[in-house]
Amino acid sequence: MDIRDYGPKEKHDLLILLNPTIPSVWATKHIKKGGFILSNNYHNNASQLYDASNEFELFGALDFIEKDRRKGYNKAKVSRDLEGLFQEVKNISEFEQLRPEEFEFTMEFINHMVNEGHIKIDKNAPLEEKWKEYRSLMNEGMPFRRTAEMYIFRKK
Repeated sequence: MDIRDYGPKEKHDLLILLNPTIPSVWATKHIKKGGFILSNNYHNNASQLYDASNEFELFGALDFIEKDRRKGYNKAKVSRDLEGLFQEVKNISEFEQLRPEEFEFTMEFINHMVNEGHIKIDKNAPLEEKWKEYRSLMNEGMPFRRTAEMYIFRKK
């Protein structure tokens, strides 16, 4: 059923937003006060909830610490450490320092986009300029200092 038409008999105490392609506000209107929302940020749903701090509070983070597809399970760790979540890095150097694997992947992707002509900049331009052009093309801000697999919010 279309979430916009959904009308439960009672408000829910838990909502899981896993890669939804709808705005968070559509899904969260049926959550009771004090209810929890687990959301990834694949379509910026966790960012939407974080930005709606008058309605939701960031409660914690959920990270997978072991993935075993052969056994069909994941082990997860819940953390109340909110430091760095939804806080943008200051510059490219801080991104590299705090999140080296994501930095490497992003830079490889940017260089690919430049080499394919999707980013209109000289191939020999400094990395900072390529990164700036990429973020402009993708309409992205700076990356966050720290991310989580899932974010835990509580409705106020």
